Amino acid sequence: MATDTQRCVLNGVHRLTFGPQSDTFCSALRIALEYMGEPEPTYHNLLGWSGRGFKICWSDELFFWDRHLGEPDADPEQYLRSDNETAAAAVTAAGYDAQILTKTSPEACAALRSLVRDGIAEGRPVLANLSLSTEHWAPEWSLITGYDEDGATVLGWSCFQDEEPWRTEIDCEPDDTFRLSDWETRTVAAVRVGGTRQEIDEDSRAQQALQIGVDFARGREDGPRTWGVSSYQAWASALQADDLVDLEEHMLKGRMQYHIRYVGNLAAQRWFTSCFLKELDAPVFCVGDVLHAAGCYARIHELMWDCWQVAGG
Repeated sequence: MATDTQRCVLNGVHRLTFGPQSDTFCSALRIALEYMGEPEPTYHNLLGWSGRGFKICWSDELFFWDRHLGEPDADPEQYLRSDNETAAAAVTAAGYDAQILTKTSPEACAALRSLVRDGIAEGRPVLANLSLSTEHWAPEWSLITGYDEDGATVLGWSCFQDEEPWRTEIDCEPDDTFRLSDWETRTVAAVRVGGTRQEIDEDSRAQQALQIGVDFARGREDGPRTWGVSSYQAWASALQADDLVDLEEHMLKGRMQYHIRYVGNLAAQRWFTSCFLKELDAPVFCVGDVLHAAGCYARIHELMWDCWQVAGG
């Protein structure tokens, strides 16, 4: 760690990238924990312990963008990006305290800066849901690995920073981490991994994860969003909408872009959740059920590849 009164940088934090591990929060948390010397939490375990791997949502608003939005917004993971409850659960399941700040007022900017400075000073990367470029990208979970100018500028990794042609617009350090000023105004939330790691009751953690999985799998509707197993029928119904035959090409492409990315989201999420269930040290009375569920999740992953063969991807 390189530090002075104005600058503090954590050297050697692994780069954050996107896909096939598509949940950027769990990816960023895994990297942060690894840097802290915690090799145990794998990506699929964080996904399963927190419940994020079980949580699925279909949005009619995003699919039928031409009815609700001014332009296509093919963002099937939008519901996870703003889910701070399961983000906190992932940190807690790994044995640490989760300090989460959401920006609800201009005064929160000072609190965000303090949280980042305190976390980096402890030698722990901070997770931030921020937009590296408000013109090109929505806020996405990123890793803050340092600060400069007493916190007015942050350094770190974003899964978007290598995208062309916008890469040239991003300021970078010699090690290729981004430099971002006025970062507080572009930040929706930040998570600091705090406290000393607590011992984990493995049986309790496994049972809790299974209960969360069952709860999140239950179907329900919430306005244009459909959750859990009901989301599959909502998705199928959307693809059979009456207006598809006569829809203008650019409108149809916008809808299909959401569909194709939704397939990708499900493929990745179901696969890693299957890995979590397969390796879970489940209670003896439900091992068969858990392994059967792992197989079902793996089968959904295979079906998503079939969907790509039908509609491109």
